[in-house]
Amino acid sequence: MNILSKIGFALIVFGGLIFAGMIIWGFIQLFVHVNLPWFVQLAITAIILGIILMFVSVLYDRSRSVKTEEVHEKV
Repeated sequence: MNILSKIGFALIVFGGLIFAGMIIWGFIQLFVHVNLPWFVQLAITAIILGIILMFVSVLYDRSRSVKTEEVHEKV
């Protein structure tokens, strides 16, 4: 991949993370009826996004390990 495609992919990923963070922030404000300070909401959002990213990383690593473990029959 050239540098422009890597930059484009990174922008798409970061845009998705920002969008997911805004959705989580909205859910926190919707479900928590106590008025939390913004930095507490930011910390909760970062923790939830971190858990999501770790889960996606585990799925990616698992899919790569499964692909390398596949045995092809010899003809």
